[in-house]
Parts: sequence; C-alpha cells; structure tokens
Amino acid sequence: AEVRRWCVRRSYRTELVVPGAPVLLWVSGGSARVPSGVHAVGEVTGPVERDLHPGPVDDLPMLLRPLDPPVLRPVLLAHPVLSGLEVLRSPWGSNPSYLDRDQLAALREVVGPGQLPATSGG
Repeated sequence: AEVRRWCVRRSYRTELVVPGAPVLLWVSGGSARVPSGVHAVGEVTGPVERDLHPGPVDDLPMLLRPLDPPVLRPVLLAHPVLSGLEVLRSPWGSNPSYLDRDQLAALREVVGPGQLPATSGG
C-alpha cells in the first residue's frame, strides 16, 4: 500500500524539505515480524503543510512505497557508509531525520536501481 502523507514534528528540518526529495521509512524498535530497518522509499510530492493539526506537527505530502526486501538494521550496521546513519547513531532523534549525499548514494546501491528518486532534493 502507498502512503501519501506523513506527520512530522515542526522544526528547522521541515523547512529544508523540498518536493522531489527522497523519503525513507525507518522502522525502529523492531520485532520478529517487522524488524528494524528501511521498509519503504519514495519522494516528497509537495511543500510541508502547516496548521492542519493542533500542536507542533505538520503534514508532509509524499509518495511512499514498500521496499521489498527491506534493508534491515544489521545490513546497515555492517556497511562502511550506512553504519553512520543518524537513525543508528541517535535513535532517539526527531522526525524527520536525514542522510548525507554519500549515505544516499550508498543506499541507492544497496536497494538497487530505480528504487529511490534520481534527485537529491537540493
């Protein structure tokens, strides 16, 4: 199933999100049924939408598709570049998190061609 919006905490990071930027869904905590890792990929489809909810949250329009197979935490931890992902170094961090250009390029190699959008979003 596709996801078309995601709730994100309002911060300076949401100001940096632009249409066309890649989006990844990280599942934390993990279980035997749904282990920790990157489970979906896609792209931002529009600007962050403010004031739709009470409190410091906004909606991020996106198109997010399941990644089959997902890239699980042990694979990321064993990778020389992806082991430095913010979600692994600071798992208590806020949403949205980020990848730098080298990490995004490495993830593109791991997930295979055509899984992530070609643009870096800026």
